[in-house]
Amino acid sequence: MKIRTLIATNAALLLVLAFASQAADKTQFRAKPGKDMKVRLEGTSTVHDWQVEGPIIGGSLEVGPGFPTEPGMAATPGKMEVTADVRIPVNSLKSIEKDGKPYSDKMDEIMIGKLKCPPNRFIIFHLTELTLKETAKAKDAPYVFEAKGELAVAGTTNSHMKLLRMVIKKF
Repeated sequence: MKIRTLIATNAALLLVLAFASQAADKTQFRAKPGKDMKVRLEGTSTVHDWQVEGPIIGGSLEVGPGFPTEPGMAATPGKMEVTADVRIPVNSLKSIEKDGKPYSDKMDEIMIGKLKCPPNRFIIFHLTELTLKETAKAKDAPYVFEAKGELAVAGTTNSHMKLLRMVIKKF
């Protein structure tokens, strides 16, 4: 099994549905459960492409000055001062069709086994670098970031790089 993509839509590195606290020049966001919280993982196997979704994302994000914390906020492209840690419970993930409808309970059992749960109850992502590639073109448009970090899946940790489209929302 090969994981190809981690899509943090609606989670947007925990900015969406998160609460913030400020200390000095840094702002910290912590995950806050909500009805719109969702993570989607997509991948490929020797049989077919697959996707799973889950409603639970835990963790925190701490950003320095210059990071866009409000919708449509001006930001300068380049490396951002940021740290983040994300945890996704494996048992919260369910297999889905491309249209978002449930796939099958049997596929869920296979997936949990392939993710070696137990003992690896979580998928963990530790952000090591975030670079703003493109600012939002409108208040509701996404910022485009390149994220680098360590992704731990099924007991194996690998370096990972992914282009993210992040929509900043105020709740």
